[in-house]
Amino acid sequence: MSTPLRILFVEDSEDDVALLLRELRKGGFQPFSARVDSPQGFRQALQDEEWDIVISDYSMPVFNGLQALAIHVEHTPDVPFILISGTVGEDVAVESIKAGANDYLMKSNLIRFVPAVHRAMSESAERHKHRRALVSLRESQSMLSLIYNSTSDKLALFSVLPDDSYRIASANQTLLDFAKQALGTSGYPTLVGKRLEEMAESIFRCTPEAVASLRKKCDKAMRDRRPVSLETTFVMPDRRLHVELNLVPVSGNEANGENLLWACRDISARKEAEERQRSLESQLQQSRKLEALGQLAGGIAHDFNNLLTGILGYGELIQDSQDTHSPVHGQVDQILTAANRAKDLIRQILTFSRREVPDRKPVYLDPIVREALNLVKSTAPAGITFESFLAADLPPILGESTQLHQVLINLCTNAVQAMGERGKLSLSVETVHVDAAFARNHPPLREGEFIRLSVSD
Repeated sequence: MSTPLRILFVEDSEDDVALLLRELRKGGFQPFSARVDSPQGFRQALQDEEWDIVISDYSMPVFNGLQALAIHVEHTPDVPFILISGTVGEDVAVESIKAGANDYLMKSNLIRFVPAVHRAMSESAERHKHRRALVSLRESQSMLSLIYNSTSDKLALFSVLPDDSYRIASANQTLLDFAKQALGTSGYPTLVGKRLEEMAESIFRCTPEAVASLRKKCDKAMRDRRPVSLETTFVMPDRRLHVELNLVPVSGNEANGENLLWACRDISARKEAEERQRSLESQLQQSRKLEALGQLAGGIAHDFNNLLTGILGYGELIQDSQDTHSPVHGQVDQILTAANRAKDLIRQILTFSRREVPDRKPVYLDPIVREALNLVKSTAPAGITFESFLAADLPPILGESTQLHQVLINLCTNAVQAMGERGKLSLSVETVHVDAAFARNHPPLREGEFIRLSVSD
């Protein structure tokens, strides 16, 4: 894909311009150009349009390339300027470079022309980038005093001494309040003059390794002359403090030297919210997995149920055709018994995987508990024993049978998995009375009669 390029030619020959444009197109540019050949036309073109680059011939009837370069430096010094000559030698090339030209080429050898344009555009972009960073830094400095005295962040301004140590020159009120609390003093501690390492160790409880890492980050900010941001955790005596730390180099003068601004923002609440969000997303993913597993189990159960229908049908036909005292009759009876047990198991799987709108109504727990227990027994390791107690004459409860079944399956399955290959699962269902004190401590329970289901391993 061609790169758009706005070019202003200072050239008296249209043929030379056409030649240069052809070289640019071959080099991957899509040029938009204009040509001038007088000082007045050059000044007017610089005022009327914004140009990416200026390419000037050295020898022209009205004026020369060095004069064009002087006009260029006066009006648009940030735009790259390349001088091209057909006759002038190396001494003029040196003079043009000193005067501000980006490059000097000979018309007889244009093999360097496209690379020179690429290099000039790259250098110009880098200068713009650097200039934007400097402007941003100056704006930050102008706002520093306002931010320093109004922000809730913990701020400290460090002086960078000749021995490369960082010592506190000033601290805002938020940092002083925090230091007072961290040190447990009645009055505000004196922070001015303390080294970075002292503050990190005594106030923020940093380990020696954390202090060394923090020092490297400060050195990088000062060396690169640009802010460094990081997130870290300070382990305080009573809590873990999650912070966002910004280290901003501040250019000084001969009087105050170089400085580093330390800006510490408490992001503990945000981190806790992010952790809760991750937990909820994990629960949602697990719920979707279980839903997909239930759908898969339901589909398999339906297909298997169709197979069992055939087995039961043909088994009953064989049984009817045999004498009751025949050995085959007894063997088929065992087949039918196993098939009916499998059919009950399939029915329970279908109940478990069925998606229904909850419809709470009076239900008895006894049959639901027995079905769930039978299903868990069929899949549990042989070393797991089961013990159950169901109180007699249990009253009905208001609930939804499928959801209750799922709850029981989950409780029992978790208990089996926790025990491994050997253990005992105990299940009991009984009536209990909830008094007023217990109800207050366990909302939304209320005082009265309840049925308690207990699963233990």
